[in-house]
Amino acid sequence: MTNHDIDRKIMEIAQGDIGALETLYNEMKRPVYHYALQISGNREIAEDAMQDTFISIMSNSRSYIPKGSGRAWILTITKNKTLNLIKKQNQFCPFDGIENQKAYSYQMSVPFEDVDSFMDILRPLNKKEHDIVVLRILVGLTLTQIAKELALPKGSVFWSYNNAMKKLKKSLINVKEFDPCIEQLKN
Repeated sequence: MTNHDIDRKIMEIAQGDIGALETLYNEMKRPVYHYALQISGNREIAEDAMQDTFISIMSNSRSYIPKGSGRAWILTITKNKTLNLIKKQNQFCPFDGIENQKAYSYQMSVPFEDVDSFMDILRPLNKKEHDIVVLRILVGLTLTQIAKELALPKGSVFWSYNNAMKKLKKSLINVKEFDPCIEQLKN
């Protein structure tokens, strides 16, 4: 779904179109969930944040101005809902990775046999590269959106992403079972 399509769906929701909300939910539930999980490291918080995000979209769609990116607007809501849930539960909120690997595998769309394999693949990456790759591949943000979300210069995000892809391709190049992942990482 393009940003234009997302903008259009948000505007349709503002007019009371429940079908548009269902379509938007089906398209965005995975990126919203992964983003909340990336922030919280907790499956239950991510699920609650995902539900709260779509309730907020329904409630606040009339105030949305389609000048920017609907996807970025939705993910900003997700971030705020996730942080609020963490505060309510008095949990620490590291943005440095997934702590519950089994929860992470629950919704993972990357084709790996198990979570340990996935985590092994990401081991060569530093924290910044890891966060950028997760936001790009699992959440579906553009590199420009990632730069804005992480408050980093665009050039730094582009360089880090390209550097991470080189590291990952190098570590995967001789591993036949991960060929589908290499193709996904090229995109």
